[in-house]
Amino acid sequence: MLQFVARSDNYNAWIKHLRMQNDPANERKPIPLVGSKRFVCKWVVHTDPDPFKTLCCGIPTQTGSWCDEHKKIVFKPREKCQ
Repeated sequence: MLQFVARSDNYNAWIKHLRMQNDPANERKPIPLVGSKRFVCKWVVHTDPDPFKTLCCGIPTQTGSWCDEHKKIVFKPREKCQ
């Protein structure tokens, strides 16, 4: 599971950490949230006082703003009515 970090003094070390994690989405290449294009996951994995260093997941998506992994966190399925 990804950690959410409010601040990092060492931006490059954080990117390296994300790529080396034992995470099922290890192919993830975090990208800057500012300027990210359509159809990439916008799940924030790193924030920084400099908005251009705030990173999002970056995995390509078919539709929407989140990859399958993060969509499960963002959307909770409705419970069926009895």
